[in-house]
Amino acid sequence: MLKIYAIGGYSQIGKNMTAVQYNDEIIVLDCGFWMEKIMSYEGEENAASLPVEALYQYEIVPDDRQFYKNHGKQVKAIFSTHAHLDHCAAIPALAGKYKCPVIATPFTIEVIKKLASERKEALPRLIKMKAGNMYEVSKNINVEFIHVTHSTIQTVIIAVHTPDGIIVYANDWRFDENPIIEKRTDYARLKKLKKKGVLALITDSTRIEDESKTFSESTVRSMFLDILPGVDTKENLLITTTFASHIERIKTILDIAKKINRKPVILGTSMSNYIRSAEKIGVVNFSKEAMIVRGEKNINRVMRRINKNRKDYLIICTGNQGEPNAVLTRISRNEFELNLLPKDAVIFSSKTIPSPINIAQRAELERKLKNKGVRIITDVHVSGHAGREDQREMIELLKPKHYIPTHGGMVKLASGVNLASEEGYELGKTSHILQDGQSIVLVK
Repeated sequence: MLKIYAIGGYSQIGKNMTAVQYNDEIIVLDCGFWMEKIMSYEGEENAASLPVEALYQYEIVPDDRQFYKNHGKQVKAIFSTHAHLDHCAAIPALAGKYKCPVIATPFTIEVIKKLASERKEALPRLIKMKAGNMYEVSKNINVEFIHVTHSTIQTVIIAVHTPDGIIVYANDWRFDENPIIEKRTDYARLKKLKKKGVLALITDSTRIEDESKTFSESTVRSMFLDILPGVDTKENLLITTTFASHIERIKTILDIAKKINRKPVILGTSMSNYIRSAEKIGVVNFSKEAMIVRGEKNINRVMRRINKNRKDYLIICTGNQGEPNAVLTRISRNEFELNLLPKDAVIFSSKTIPSPINIAQRAELERKLKNKGVRIITDVHVSGHAGREDQREMIELLKPKHYIPTHGGMVKLASGVNLASEEGYELGKTSHILQDGQSIVLVK
């Protein structure tokens, strides 16, 4: 018997967690935060460091309590697809009770270690596995990592091999033909899976409503080169903000800084954490290319230097969503020793995540910047998520017997099964909508 449990990520964008059962053995795929709840939390302490019961209470983590009560002892391993917090950040809080190893790519493991150290949680055994390798869970379950491009490095598609068929779990991905650091998606391996026979595809539906393909990360480099001649004046400060986990984007901005003869300065704890993790596994060496600064005293010391020679620097910092404690937001509130002046430029190398709290926070940040006379350039960005035509290509690459969308609310899941219907799938028979807490048995 093959059974899929939708624990989290099937009723919203975030707190992803799926389980796959073959007979009496289970593996868990992803275990992340609901970032919207993190951002809306108003307690005195960091939401991520809350006790586990509070994490459940505020809906920050997947509610796996009933699943654990019924099946916890059957779980043989936990796998994570990549290092975004909505896919791995709940592992330090929830994984220990399952008493099984956690397997992820080296970069993701380093990020999980850092998250665990901040919670002061003891982790189960962590196993690093690179894309292209297979982990033998048991004689009946083998788990394969397949390289795919996304907006953070070392992202994988997970293929679960069982005697009843292959389950492909592709939760956060895009097809990028010209990535900045990594290789293209391993199309050859996906085609081989098709020949073996894929029983089900579980796939991200975050951008399923975008009637397009997602553009390459290399497109962002061209965007910057088009924008900078108009904003890179001799006396004004340049600030760029992007997602802390987007190592390829940070690499692009560092290359741009060199091209325009500005010294790059990277500010922010989360950005520093992701960079340190990437450096530890030898993927990048940003410390040789830029100052990487964290901690209020250190940031203020550097900002005093920047204030005296504004034309010499390009700041890369956190705060693209208007997060209250991020560097850019705090700069806008005059909490650091840096004076924003009229004609300074802030480039948002990001899109606003479409949730009410994000939209409100970002609008407030932009209002504060505009009140200071700062020039704002938005949407210098391409998504890390597959557009509708990429999703169609994935279906055609794998030809799964069953299609199951995830990582979205009901509207996005419905859009996914609508796409599947265009490819010959029938709702309730070969395409399926699940909600958190539901499960489905798949027939071979």
